[in-house]
Amino acid sequence: MKRQFFACLSILSAVALTACGGGSDGGSSDPIDKYIGSWGNCYVSGAASAKVVATFTKTSAATGNYSLVANGYASTNCSGAVAASSTDTGTAVLQGAKTIGAETVDKVIFTSRTDGPAKQVVVVRGQQQLLLGRAAADGGPVDADGYPTTLDTSFVFIRQ
Repeated sequence: MKRQFFACLSILSAVALTACGGGSDGGSSDPIDKYIGSWGNCYVSGAASAKVVATFTKTSAATGNYSLVANGYASTNCSGAVAASSTDTGTAVLQGAKTIGAETVDKVIFTSRTDGPAKQVVVVRGQQQLLLGRAAADGGPVDADGYPTTLDTSFVFIRQ
């Protein structure tokens, strides 16, 4: 899960993630713009939870930087004292697009400071939800180029 989390973060930053609203001036139409801004959610695992926030900034039309912060809690609602914390930073580089089911997704190479490069796919649904592909390291199938071929709907980032 940690590797998936940081890979997602990388991807998010790679896409310089943003979709209308978190830092876009509205006049730009660069591919990375829809990912720019902050994305997060509370993820529950058993009796614990983790609040994960990824923030993406744009460095060019198809590249960005990201920072990822994950705070773990002994509760199931991301509240109370932080029991554990982890951070990561990296870059994201868009590599074109592909289709998964009926959706067009962006192919991204996220290069994490902790885990190194990872091929990933990412899509923004309704300008508010960011989904990543199910990585091979997490049991997901990949195409001949090494990109995931399914989306992981259990790990959804919400625009903050």
